[in-house]
Amino acid sequence: MKKHWRAVLIAGLLVVAGVVALVFVLRANARRQSQSLQTYTVVHGTLTASIGATGTIQARQQASMAFSISGRVGTVNVHLGDSVNTGQVLVEMDPAYYPQQVISAQASLISAQKTLDNIKTSQTALAQAELDLANAKKALDDAKASYNNTVQKFNSGWVQECWNRVNQAYSNYMIYRFINNGSAAAVQELQRRYQVYLNALKELEKAEQYQSMGVGSSASGTEEAKGEIAIAKGQLDLAQSQYGDALSAYNRLKDGVPAQDLQAAQARVDAVQSILDQVRIRSPFSGTILAMNVVQGDMVNPGTVVLMIADLSELHVDVPIAEVDYKRLTAGQSAQLVLDAVHGTIYNGKVTQIGLNASTSGGSVSYPIRVVVSDADKRVLPGMTVSVQIEVSRLDNILLVPNQAVQNVNGSLVVYVLQNGIQKPVAIVLGASNGTVSQVLKGEIKEGDVILLNPSTSLFNRGSTSSGGGGGGAARGLFGGG
Repeated sequence: MKKHWRAVLIAGLLVVAGVVALVFVLRANARRQSQSLQTYTVVHGTLTASIGATGTIQARQQASMAFSISGRVGTVNVHLGDSVNTGQVLVEMDPAYYPQQVISAQASLISAQKTLDNIKTSQTALAQAELDLANAKKALDDAKASYNNTVQKFNSGWVQECWNRVNQAYSNYMIYRFINNGSAAAVQELQRRYQVYLNALKELEKAEQYQSMGVGSSASGTEEAKGEIAIAKGQLDLAQSQYGDALSAYNRLKDGVPAQDLQAAQARVDAVQSILDQVRIRSPFSGTILAMNVVQGDMVNPGTVVLMIADLSELHVDVPIAEVDYKRLTAGQSAQLVLDAVHGTIYNGKVTQIGLNASTSGGSVSYPIRVVVSDADKRVLPGMTVSVQIEVSRLDNILLVPNQAVQNVNGSLVVYVLQNGIQKPVAIVLGASNGTVSQVLKGEIKEGDVILLNPSTSLFNRGSTSSGGGGGGAARGLFGGG
């Protein structure tokens, strides 16, 4: 009987020891599991969708400067990295090596500038125009008088000569009328003499008509008369033309220097100056010297790049955006930029231009988009490679959970909330997602809840569980990407 109770007691002790051992093992396993669990505290935040592209940093303006003539570098006024202003002389040629056209232009500039100054300030041209007009008026009056006198002189003699011809013709006709023998030949001669008389009358009538009009004619009598009248008429025409020219010149100057004269003189100065300007390089805009390729004494040829200058007041990147994303872009959208050469810094930018000219590469159509860097520092330089993320959509102050924490249990999306060390499944409905986090539309979850990123798999219904819900296809279509 004692042996029986002893066996029962030993068995009971073994059971108690087993239970205690099991408790210790379970607690140890729970401790190890709790130590391996990864958690996330639910918060309200911002969910953005973006479009990514790569490009190269560019300056607002950039130029490679070169001489257009051959020569030797004389003076270098700037160094690498210097800031320069518009019009500043950067490099000059040595005067001892000026080409012939530059030397000639130096002399021509003095003359052209003097002419321009005289047009702007001198009254000599107007005074000369007044004198030329007066002389032309006097010459015209003299020519008119000379012509009138010549016409009068020779027209009067022409009339008298015509009267003499009429009288002579009439006398010849009358005499032959009485002395002819009546033969056929005589009758014919009489008719001829009568016709001569009629012609003399017509010539007289014409001479008297020209005399009354005071106009000369090449038919005015003798060859001497014709010649002198023609000379007088030519002198009158010339004097009239010269007077017209003098009057036009005076009218052009009387109200000040004509704009066209001033422009012509200025153009001559500018043309000569442009030749002289070939011996120096001026800054076309305000900027920074990016490269210096010469030193004093170097020989240069036309087109040899002497230096490079860039306006770094604005840095931007032009990136190609696929046509499927083109309509999602608008000017003013925010962007983030990461440069390969600048580690650990994310720069901000804005979309400023949306190009309209499509380009095709490898069968893909894209449009150029310009993003200006808003907070560029001295580490950002033209030519650097940059990755751009353009924010095309944004949801603020929404409840977010990591996609890693979402599990698909029997067709429902579930997250596991950790409460007092216990993992509690909570069904949720997700909205928009960016591939990393998703918006919570429905579910008994709130800000501050601690959810598990790697809940214990023993809690899942095997065969119907998957991880990484991510908000479903519709949400990912709206916010899919980065």
